[in-house]
Amino acid sequence: GGRVALPVTTTRVAEQVCRFHGVQVEWTSTALDALTAAARTEGMVFAADGRGGFVVPEFGPTIDGLAVFLRLLGLVARTRLSLSQIDARIPQARLLRRTVPTPWAAKGVVMRSVIEAAELYRIDTTDGVRVVAQDGSWALVLPDPAEAVTHLWAEAGDVDSAQSLIEHWARVVEEAAT
Repeated sequence: GGRVALPVTTTRVAEQVCRFHGVQVEWTSTALDALTAAARTEGMVFAADGRGGFVVPEFGPTIDGLAVFLRLLGLVARTRLSLSQIDARIPQARLLRRTVPTPWAAKGVVMRSVIEAAELYRIDTTDGVRVVAQDGSWALVLPDPAEAVTHLWAEAGDVDSAQSLIEHWARVVEEAAT
């Protein structure tokens, strides 16, 4: 039981694994302060930044490699499985990422264009615009706060579908940026 905090850029395989174990996912922005703030909330049992940083709130609300290592040892001991056996049980993610150059002056137009192009989809604006199709595939369009680029992520059931998805949204970004 409990809740896990993950950034919106995380593969939805993580959500499937959490659901299997009776844990609810709370999606956060990609900012580290959003993750650590979520880690401080009641009922949070784990948080991850998507870049290799993990928080175990019972030890503290900040990234702590030692605490995660100890938690992992405990989980492996309880399951009596090797790490490779555990890894083999987790579905493979088909998550692609791309960066598209975007002039600073065009970032607002780009995001409006993405929202307009996504009118037939479910969208999530936790951070950037995540466009979700009925089959569960999704793309995230996220303007970089420090560079003149827009980051894109796409996840689908297979690599070809994920590639098609990321190419579609990259075209939307590129057309709006020109």
